[in-house]
Amino acid sequence: MYRVSAYFCARSLADVPLDLFTPCIFMPIVYWMGGLRATAEAFLSHAASIMLLVLVGSSLGLLIGACVSQVKRAQTVRLVDGRYPWRPAVH
Repeated sequence: MYRVSAYFCARSLADVPLDLFTPCIFMPIVYWMGGLRATAEAFLSHAASIMLLVLVGSSLGLLIGACVSQVKRAQTVRLVDGRYPWRPAVH
């Protein structure tokens, strides 16, 4: 059997291309349609920050999954966390 650290590193490396595929397709379209600054430096810094946010969100999901063994409890942790993506805006 493999150690947990070896499994986690292999899974993380295998998931990176899949996690970043959709943002790499979607982000340039939205960036240029949104009329943001048309410089290479601004575009690359925006791309890097989006990719970093995707990886951090994926890692947060893995952390919650590793810490909580029951699905119902993991959903509760995600709600209590305060970064629930479908939370309605308060006006």
